[in-house]
Amino acid sequence: MCTHVVDLVQGSDTVYTDRQTFFRLTKVDGKWVPSGVSHCVLSQNSLARDANAYNACFSEWIWDGTKLVVRNDRFGFIPLYYYFTDTDFCISGSILTLIDQGAPLDLDFCALGVFLRLRYYLGDDTPFASIKLIPPAVNFLFEDGRLSVSGGVSIPKPLHMTRSDAIDAFIYTFRNAVRRTRPENEQFVVPLSGGRDSRHIFLELLSSGYRPKCCVSARNFAPWSSEDVEVAAELCDSTGVPLDVLDQPTSILAAEVQKNIDTSLTTIDHAWIVALVDYLKQRHRTVIYEGIAGDIYTGAAASNAERLADWRAGRLHKLADGWLDSKEKLWRKILGKQNYRYATRDIAITRMVTELAKFSQAPNPFASFFFYNRTRRVAALSPFIMLSDTAAVLTPFLDHRVHDLMSALDGEMFLDKKFHTEAIQRAFPKFAKVRYAPNRRSPANNYRFFARAAYDVGKLSLMCTRSGRVLQQSFLWSRLLRSFADRSYSPAMGWLEDLAIYLIQLECAMDRRALNPNA
Repeated sequence: MCTHVVDLVQGSDTVYTDRQTFFRLTKVDGKWVPSGVSHCVLSQNSLARDANAYNACFSEWIWDGTKLVVRNDRFGFIPLYYYFTDTDFCISGSILTLIDQGAPLDLDFCALGVFLRLRYYLGDDTPFASIKLIPPAVNFLFEDGRLSVSGGVSIPKPLHMTRSDAIDAFIYTFRNAVRRTRPENEQFVVPLSGGRDSRHIFLELLSSGYRPKCCVSARNFAPWSSEDVEVAAELCDSTGVPLDVLDQPTSILAAEVQKNIDTSLTTIDHAWIVALVDYLKQRHRTVIYEGIAGDIYTGAAASNAERLADWRAGRLHKLADGWLDSKEKLWRKILGKQNYRYATRDIAITRMVTELAKFSQAPNPFASFFFYNRTRRVAALSPFIMLSDTAAVLTPFLDHRVHDLMSALDGEMFLDKKFHTEAIQRAFPKFAKVRYAPNRRSPANNYRFFARAAYDVGKLSLMCTRSGRVLQQSFLWSRLLRSFADRSYSPAMGWLEDLAIYLIQLECAMDRRALNPNA
């Protein structure tokens, strides 16, 4: 990976592959003057820019001296962000790089209001009004001071099959997808959870004759149960493949801070992955398999018969209203009255309805919505941002043939949430009795952990927060002090800590200050 930025050299054949690189055009005396890197490719693997590749995630910009062209794949999972004013344009794989280059930093409170209630950004939104993410399948041209951006989601035509035939087709198509990845040797690793996606990959690899050097599973932070690790151990014991188990630190602060920097302040999730990143750094660019998108195809968590009927009937306002978190008193206290005016529930619902409408004609609107929103905006940051710096990441569920099959099946087929379980049992009956881990439960009342969390958040706030322009300090400190004084309340830090750290760092970014004060 290239890790340096140089001034633009016309005619250079050098291609840069670091997401911190940038290309900038500044208007000086009526002319647009370039600086930065003229050609940058951010890609998953060597096939990424091959139009015929089955698994082709990439983003790229090319400046030829007169115009800038940006392109990416049909999924848009590798992010490029940009801003454009009357006198300035800049593009980069990192929002923090754009901030360093002088991007306007007014907050998009509509986008932030959705983010708070949904825990992820929609479409091409970011926390900042002037900074946008390029859309999937983008057509992007900057020439003579004019910017043209188009692209977006693709909606498949319905594919009508019986459930049994669909399961057989899924097994067959995914098996071929795994076999197309063919690792060069046994020096590859499979991260294994207690869920279905990583298990399906693992068993299919073994079935195809590809035996990993080991699997790896990470414990949760102390107050949350680690049944994923227990289930992963059962599966590895039944196959004879070694399992490395990663522990988390006693404090979550450092992981949260680093994760927010790595992901450009676009997600609250993924703090636990920092331990996996550190583990992979010690293995010298190994190959790993990642199960992104598998659960989205086979039964999105929010899907149910009533919501699907509302979507089919066009009752999108009702759908959005029931989907978004409804703790309005909480959001009003966190943001304060002044900010809340621009992030009310009605504003968030309106934004949500606009996004939901894009998928009304999809055979499985839940799968398509989640794929282009939560998967693209959250899940993709794990393999394509956090892990890709230390490992070559293979993602067989993103094989185009798997996607084209699964996204075209009727949504009703997946409402019972059992489709993937049945597929794995049919493909690998020998392992049918190995259980799955339950969904993440509420944290245990671990006072020592949460008291440390309250202390860490308070210290970070004192070091970083000057204005309280986003996170209201009266709200924050009343909760932190209560966490110390009331042992029964301390588990509330389980949901407050990651959100508070995120908003504190967002304020640091708004003030153009370092997001990690200890660095």
